[in-house]
Amino acid sequence: MDQQQSIKVELISGYLKGTLTAAQERELNEWLHASAENRNIFDSLTNPETLHVALTRHQEKKYRILRKLDAAALYHEEHKDKWWYPWRRRMRVVAGILVVLISASFILFSHAGFSVAASLPGRFKNDVLPGEEQAKMILDDNAVLILVDTVNGDLARQATGEARILKENGWVFYHSSHCGDTIFKNTMNVPLKGIHRVILPDGSRVWLNAGSSLKYPIMFGRQERRVELSGEAYFEVTTMPLTCHTPSVYEERLASSTAIPFVVSIRNASSPTKITLTGGRLDIKAYPDEEQLETLSLEGSFVLLKDNNHLMIKAGQLARLDSKGQVYVDNNTPLLPRIAWKDGLIKFQDASLQEVLSQLTKWYDIDIEYTHAGKARNRLSGSIDRYAPLSAVLLYLETLCPVRFYMKDRKVIATL
Repeated sequence: MDQQQSIKVELISGYLKGTLTAAQERELNEWLHASAENRNIFDSLTNPETLHVALTRHQEKKYRILRKLDAAALYHEEHKDKWWYPWRRRMRVVAGILVVLISASFILFSHAGFSVAASLPGRFKNDVLPGEEQAKMILDDNAVLILVDTVNGDLARQATGEARILKENGWVFYHSSHCGDTIFKNTMNVPLKGIHRVILPDGSRVWLNAGSSLKYPIMFGRQERRVELSGEAYFEVTTMPLTCHTPSVYEERLASSTAIPFVVSIRNASSPTKITLTGGRLDIKAYPDEEQLETLSLEGSFVLLKDNNHLMIKAGQLARLDSKGQVYVDNNTPLLPRIAWKDGLIKFQDASLQEVLSQLTKWYDIDIEYTHAGKARNRLSGSIDRYAPLSAVLLYLETLCPVRFYMKDRKVIATL
């Protein structure tokens, strides 16, 4: 960055902090009136929504770094006396040097792209920011927890204090001193432009995508583990769940070698639909406004039950259930693009334009309108940061196929 542009960055920073002198204010005003590009740069950097998103991502990165430091400290205590450990520490020094180099490259890239927002085409004037980590938890007594505003620690207590809801590093989880079935159920609602994670009472982990909700008991019984889903969720289901935080019960569960079934009931389905498994990893996409239910097994198998008809789905298979009750099984679906959303990516492989754009509607809370582009036959493969502004995603797609996008309010028009 040259000296002149550095001065402007310093002035904008002073404006945000409220520390500009009278002379600096005059200089900033002269620069703003010098060109429309300067005004666009200033507006993009001082937009409250943009600043909020940037601060949120900074906080999330800080939490990830702290988690890694905690894990490294624990690892050090456990293995510091091993013969190979000094060599591992040397490798970490090398890795640290690489991190510094990569970080420096990123900073240079960021400065080089300082005026990218200002140079966007006019058709992207009303850019849309991506979603972020946010959710609302409705407790059994109808009390509401706004998770985006909560800090780490205890959030609430239920069942006369026997169950605690906690939050740490982005995960909501439970601690219970009681075993058995319960009438207490909570619901996690993730809005459009949202994503959130929860560790269920049995230790299973769930990622909820935008526009989704999950209802579950605060304690699982010994017969089954049942939850209700609307929308999309990625599950990592424990095979031998810890149904109670009591060692004797855990040992009893291990000794019995009988896994408790995990059942996902699909809410808003036209007729009873449920998915049953004992453990594994799967993604379920069951939005009420979409014509079909899709569920993909990445590890383990599960049973899809619809109108008393059973179908076994194995690892690597994608099952599609349409509105007429017909089930189609695909053995060749690329697995990783289907779950990339939970890792912060928009990823697609040999996909149609419509399939790619369908990933954007709920995350950016937009509508898609096709003008001739619906006839596009190109198969697309690629990947882009899910936390990029919508304009960046659309410009990237324009490099992959002959399509042109226009944005009008919260509507995206795709045309050939």
